[in-house]
Amino acid sequence: MAQELGDPESAVSRAYYALYHTTIVLLEVVRNRTRERWAHDQLERAFLEEFCNPGFIFNARDGDTWKQARAARIDADYRLDRLSQRTAQRILDRVEDLVTRMKYEIERSV
Repeated sequence: MAQELGDPESAVSRAYYALYHTTIVLLEVVRNRTRERWAHDQLERAFLEEFCNPGFIFNARDGDTWKQARAARIDADYRLDRLSQRTAQRILDRVEDLVTRMKYEIERSV
């Protein structure tokens, strides 16, 4: 993992893209929503609207994880200051948990 190699920016960026692509599959399989291409803001909004409202599959904290992962990826890819190991690890842990639960919902729906 890039995090273990001392590259928290790459680790966060890769984690975000895992979340991004898993969200696309989740929307396609669970909600039958497809697009040729998803812009990042469209995908974030679709995840929040389709899955994070009260009584839905995921909760507000999961929506916050999605937002934080996207913001961290932008910072990691475009800002000059380094992302701290601690911040990166917190984001990685939350994204890993969310992606695992998303995969479970995808498998349940197939």
